Amino acid sequence: MARVYTKPGVEITQIQNSQTPILATPELEACIVGHAFYWQDISSESSIASTKYTTGTQYTLALSGINANYYDVTGDEDLVIIDLFGVSGAGTGNSYHLVNGTDFTVNNNTVTINANITSTTVATGTYLVKVGFRAKKPVLNKFNVIESASDIELILGPSVSWNPLAYGATLAMMNSNNTINILSLSASGITETQCIDAINNDLATHDVYVIAPMTHKIDPSSLVIHCNNMSSPTVKKERIALVNKEVSYGDIIYNLDATERANIATSIRDTNSAYGSKRLFSIHPDLAYTVETRHVSTIYQSWINNSFDPFMDKDFISLGIYAKLISDLVIPSTGKKYKAGTDLTDQVLNELIAGGWGGSDGKVTVLAPVPGFYYCAQLAGLIIGTHPSQPLTNSTVVGLSRTIGSWDLFTETNLNTMASGGTLIMTQNSYSNPIYIRHQLSTDITSIAKQELSITKALDYTAKFIRETLSPYIGKYNINANFIKLINSILTGIKRVLVTNGVINDMSVLSIKQDDINPDTILIEINILPAYPVNYIKITLLF
Repeated sequence: MARVYTKPGVEITQIQNSQTPILATPELEACIVGHAFYWQDISSESSIASTKYTTGTQYTLALSGINANYYDVTGDEDLVIIDLFGVSGAGTGNSYHLVNGTDFTVNNNTVTINANITSTTVATGTYLVKVGFRAKKPVLNKFNVIESASDIELILGPSVSWNPLAYGATLAMMNSNNTINILSLSASGITETQCIDAINNDLATHDVYVIAPMTHKIDPSSLVIHCNNMSSPTVKKERIALVNKEVSYGDIIYNLDATERANIATSIRDTNSAYGSKRLFSIHPDLAYTVETRHVSTIYQSWINNSFDPFMDKDFISLGIYAKLISDLVIPSTGKKYKAGTDLTDQVLNELIAGGWGGSDGKVTVLAPVPGFYYCAQLAGLIIGTHPSQPLTNSTVVGLSRTIGSWDLFTETNLNTMASGGTLIMTQNSYSNPIYIRHQLSTDITSIAKQELSITKALDYTAKFIRETLSPYIGKYNINANFIKLINSILTGIKRVLVTNGVINDMSVLSIKQDDINPDTILIEINILPAYPVNYIKITLLF
């Protein structure tokens, strides 16, 4: 048989003798930690009791009749609100907002409305009874991924400021445009120990990067220990924590003199400096305002104070902190005018309610005071929603409207004093401008590399990138010259991606060798040049 003829020439066959590594891009994730409650909205159809109230007759209602699943208000009895809406008699069409403790009482999850209402004059007749309350959700240390606003409602309850985990998750999602993880703690016991125990135990198996507790009642030192442990080479889960601790003002907040403010600034500086960790970010101030539409009965200073009592020691009453009008208001019946920004003291609020403010459903929009731990939720979202090396100094956040106890209370000198101890300050240029980060400082200010959040984040991202890319090669190869060559080529590819994408400025492999003592171990030494943020521009004008 004649052989197949081929024209004389050079034939080349290509055989791949090396592997092209798959570079695994890590995701930095945030976890909001806190307590979730169910809020029974008084304006919903399900909040109308099946029985009616008639003036002159005592009325009793089990809250389980309103919501068979969530009705336990133990410890939150003073957060129950009641409206009456007239359906027959002289009061037909009228709406009345009752006063807890005066017109009705709550005991053993049962509401008792007095036969005669004394806080206002109620026309004779029969009334629908509308009920709103914050109830416990039977959730214990439950980790979940929140992908949408509907997930928040379903898993955590309504996103209102007095439902910390739901509201925190909402703020984090608003600032990240990304999914958010949550760790829901038991509402039956709210203590510092339970919170840190849950973080240590329930987050140990999850690779979340930034954690933000929705409570003032947590020890920052415990968070430092947790983050250092999780970031260790053996645990392999680089982590940072955001915390917001209460400030002791000792007086009505806006009555402090210059000496008192300077002393408070110094105390904040010294407290944060003592933590000294690049993995802990202590946020100031400890109070904020948010724009919120809510029932008029929930705007009383005592109601707001009581709604946050499990998570803070702050007393809004002693500090002179009130909800505020968001716009100018005129009461038609009296012609009396109230300016935007007016403090809604009990007296003002009673006058407005008596004048018909809120209408039949009682819903109004105000500036409501909230704890400063909600800044942590905003920052957690911002951190995971931005490029790994993106500096966050001067970055704005959304969701909260005003700071309380920042630029509005302290001078630039005071704020500089706080910052010199490693305090991350949220501030504004005016009430109409957005809130922004004054300087992205950690509590370790011993070097620029340790104090800047973006540098820590970029280095942690780099560590995760290298680990996830090299992990698939563990246990499948023998250590020899070819394998060391392969590792070097993979690291070269990692460098190209990280430098090209601006995560770091440079990366060089100093050495790759087999460990003499542990021969199944390869020792690699890498030099990283991080990207330093532009913090200062110094200009000399010559003339």
